Amino acid sequence: MSSSSTLRKTHKNMRIFNDDAMIHEVKLYNAILKLKDQLEIEYPSVEFEWKQKIYKTEIAEKLKIGGTYKPQSNSFVKPDGGVLFMNFNNKKYPILISEAKKQGTNVYRINEGLKKQAKGNAIERAFKNIEEFKLYCNDIEYFPYVIFAYGCDFQEGSSILDRLDAMTKYHPRNVNYTLHKDQKTTIFVRDQYFTFGEIYDILYDITIKIIKNIVEE
Repeated sequence: MSSSSTLRKTHKNMRIFNDDAMIHEVKLYNAILKLKDQLEIEYPSVEFEWKQKIYKTEIAEKLKIGGTYKPQSNSFVKPDGGVLFMNFNNKKYPILISEAKKQGTNVYRINEGLKKQAKGNAIERAFKNIEEFKLYCNDIEYFPYVIFAYGCDFQEGSSILDRLDAMTKYHPRNVNYTLHKDQKTTIFVRDQYFTFGEIYDILYDITIKIIKNIVEE
């Protein structure tokens, strides 16, 4: 099955869910579908490939560890939006690694007369993937990792926002860092949801800049 077919099948299976976090993730999948189609139109001589997950053995290969790495199982890293690749000059370049995180339910619980819950850790779970993909991208001079995070836990004044500082290396959030050589993570975050159009426009702008950077090397 081609990567495009896999992406469409995965998206179709996700659409049966309707909770907020899944809706957020479906928007990301929709945006990646549209983005891949648009890139294939704009760059007809270039092959684009989408993978849902990357096996840890693939990361070990990128690190040139060889047979010395023996995982305990068939472990993999699976970002919410998968990984989009560009095959150019006989090399496969990751051009987009994306996540969709929704965190916070207390606004709804208060409206329903319920007690507050402890703030969630959806964004903290992204740290594991970030560290894995920093290793995976150690042979390129950019870091195409993009997170869209929203929810009441990210309201101004929330301590959860402080947990994002290590991702951007204490630089401002909502800034595109993908072409920086020091592997800052690009994270777009706010308390209100992102529209499909907003997600697509951001991903398109980021990916086009990465492609031009690769082609012009």
